[in-house]
Amino acid sequence: MSRAALARLLGLSVGTVGLYPARSSPTAPTDATLAKMRAELVRRARVTIEEAEMRAEIERDLAVHEARWHVEKYASEAENLEDVA
Repeated sequence: MSRAALARLLGLSVGTVGLYPARSSPTAPTDATLAKMRAELVRRARVTIEEAEMRAEIERDLAVHEARWHVEKYASEAENLEDVA
Protein backbone atom coordinates (compact mmCIF):
# COMPACT_ATOMS: atom_id res chain seq x y z
CA MET A 1 0.00 0.00 0.00
CA SER A 2 1.36 3.42 -0.88
CA ARG A 3 1.89 6.10 1.75
CA ALA A 4 -0.83 8.21 0.15
CA ALA A 5 -3.34 5.35 0.29
CA LEU A 6 -2.41 4.58 3.90
CA ALA A 7 -2.70 8.26 4.81
CA ARG A 8 -6.23 8.42 3.32
CA LEU A 9 -7.21 5.23 5.15
CA LEU A 10 -5.94 6.52 8.50
CA GLY A 11 -7.08 10.10 8.03
CA LEU A 12 -3.53 11.38 8.42
CA SER A 13 -1.23 13.38 6.18
CA VAL A 14 1.29 11.64 3.95
CA GLY A 15 4.05 13.35 5.93
CA THR A 16 2.76 11.92 9.19
CA VAL A 17 2.56 8.45 7.71
CA GLY A 18 6.12 8.89 6.49
CA LEU A 19 7.26 9.40 10.07
CA TYR A 20 6.20 5.88 11.01
CA PRO A 21 8.88 3.28 10.31
CA ALA A 22 8.17 0.03 8.52
CA ARG A 23 7.11 -3.04 10.56
CA SER A 24 10.49 -4.66 9.90
CA SER A 25 12.35 -1.70 11.36
CA PRO A 26 13.77 -2.08 14.88
CA THR A 27 12.01 1.17 15.78
CA ALA A 28 8.62 0.07 14.46
CA PRO A 29 5.67 0.83 16.74
CA THR A 30 4.89 -1.83 19.27
CA ASP A 31 1.61 -3.71 19.31
CA ALA A 32 0.60 -1.60 22.31
CA THR A 33 1.23 1.59 20.33
CA LEU A 34 -0.72 0.24 17.36
CA ALA A 35 -3.57 -0.70 19.71
CA LYS A 36 -3.62 2.89 21.04
CA MET A 37 -3.66 4.22 17.48
CA ARG A 38 -6.57 1.93 16.58
CA ALA A 39 -8.44 2.97 19.71
CA GLU A 40 -7.96 6.65 18.80
CA LEU A 41 -9.25 6.02 15.28
CA VAL A 42 -12.32 4.30 16.70
CA ARG A 43 -12.87 7.15 19.16
CA ARG A 44 -12.65 9.72 16.35
CA ALA A 45 -15.04 7.71 14.20
CA ARG A 46 -17.56 7.52 17.05
CA VAL A 47 -17.32 11.27 17.65
CA THR A 48 -17.86 11.90 13.94
CA ILE A 49 -20.91 9.63 13.91
CA GLU A 50 -22.34 11.28 17.03
CA GLU A 51 -21.85 14.74 15.50
CA ALA A 52 -23.54 13.62 12.28
CA GLU A 53 -26.48 12.22 14.24
CA MET A 54 -26.82 15.49 16.18
CA ARG A 55 -26.73 17.52 12.95
CA ALA A 56 -29.38 15.27 11.40
CA GLU A 57 -31.62 15.68 14.46
CA ILE A 58 -31.23 19.48 14.34
CA GLU A 59 -32.03 19.50 10.62
CA ARG A 60 -35.15 17.36 11.23
CA ASP A 61 -36.31 19.74 13.97
CA LEU A 62 -35.73 22.74 11.71
CA ALA A 63 -37.70 21.11 8.89
CA VAL A 64 -40.62 20.45 11.24
CA HIS A 65 -40.60 24.03 12.55
CA GLU A 66 -40.40 25.45 9.01
CA ALA A 67 -43.31 23.27 7.89
CA ARG A 68 -45.41 24.39 10.88
CA TRP A 69 -44.54 28.03 10.20
CA HIS A 70 -45.60 27.72 6.56
CA VAL A 71 -48.85 26.00 7.50
CA GLU A 72 -49.67 28.71 10.06
CA LYS A 73 -48.72 31.53 7.68
CA TYR A 74 -50.63 30.27 4.68
CA ALA A 75 -53.58 29.06 6.74
CA SER A 76 -54.17 32.62 7.97
CA GLU A 77 -53.79 33.97 4.42
CA ALA A 78 -56.28 31.38 3.17
CA GLU A 79 -58.78 32.51 5.83
CA ASN A 80 -58.38 36.10 4.64
CA LEU A 81 -59.08 35.00 1.06
CA GLU A 82 -62.25 33.21 2.17
CA ASP A 83 -63.46 36.40 3.85
CA VAL A 84 -62.98 38.36 0.62
CA ALA A 85 -64.90 35.80 -1.46
